[in-house]
Parts: sequence; structure tokens; C-alpha cells
Amino acid sequence: MIRWMFCLLLLAWPAGAQEVPARLGWLGDYAAVLTQDEAARIEAALETGRRETGIEVAVAVIPSRRDHGGPAGLEDFATGWFNAWGLGDAQRNDGILILIARDDRELRIALGSGYPPEAEAAAQTVVDRTILPALRDGRLAEGIEAGVIQTYDRIARPFATGQGIVPEAEGSDAPLVLLFLGVMAGGVLWQSRRRLGDRAVR
Repeated sequence: MIRWMFCLLLLAWPAGAQEVPARLGWLGDYAAVLTQDEAARIEAALETGRRETGIEVAVAVIPSRRDHGGPAGLEDFATGWFNAWGLGDAQRNDGILILIARDDRELRIALGSGYPPEAEAAAQTVVDRTILPALRDGRLAEGIEAGVIQTYDRIARPFATGQGIVPEAEGSDAPLVLLFLGVMAGGVLWQSRRRLGDRAVR
């Protein structure tokens, strides 16, 4: 059984012994899973969104938490990464981190503490409807790129312009807190689980 764990938000604990590389850009492919063209497309999406909204969204793809001295829990690990990179404006607390641990089959979207509660559900929609289907089909780069675009369109852009953040796509009747189960072709079971905590702070 292969499990993908999808979590939103963070517990604001320090990185401790966690090894977080210096951010050299807005995309860190530390697992070397993206081609040059794929990375360029994702970086272009990140640049466009940041230029248009003024909000920093970063993506980190790692082999596993063990490779970076991470603690046992994904929440602690992602919090340390978010804070080490200092994402977002210090006053607005509007940074966003999309963290993927390839070998651990884990993904976490971390929202800065400046976002309203409905941003949590909007992030879950991005995971369930955009990133997760692509990852289940083995389309990692496509899922990341689409996830970045949707994160800006559904969360960062409305927040930056003062518009209301819509928690879910129009016509959706999915619950805000759920255990998402999907079955891959060939009978491999993939799971998506959301666990809530306090939002990340700088």
C-alpha cells in the first residue's frame, strides 16, 4: 500500500536539527525529479504569480524528510522549512509553501498566519482537484505547475486584492474536512489525509 499524505497548515515549532538548504530560488528540486523544461515552466508560474500579487509562493521537492534530518512528524518538518526560508511579508504573514516529500509520499501546503480560515478549505481544494489527480497518474511536474497556478488564483490573488477567498470550486459539495481515498490503475491504493493545526508563522 502506497500512501500520499496531504496536510494543510503548520505547528509553529523551530527547525531544531533539521537541515534546510538556503533558498536560491522559488523552486527547490532537491530530489532531481524535474527536467530543465519542467522546472522552467514551474519557475515561470511562480514568477508570474509573485509579480502580479506580491505574494511569495515557494515549492520544495525533496527525496524524503530523513535526507534533511527532519523530525518524525510532517507538521514539524514543514514548519521548520517554511520558517527557515522566511516566506512571505513579515507584517502580512502571507507566504505559502508547497512541500513534496517524494519517497515519503507526503505533500504539505503551508499557509502563513495572515490568511483567513476559508483559505484552508481553498488549499484543500487545490490539493484534491489539482495536485492529487496528477500525482496519482505519475504527472509530478504537471501537478506542481497546475498547483502553483491554482494556489495563486484561488488563494494568493484574492487575498492580495481584498476579494473573498472561495473555499471550494463552484458546484462542489465535498466536505471541508475529509479522508480522500483514490484507487490508481492496477489496484494501488492512494490516500490523502488532512490534519489541521496552527498556521505557520515567520
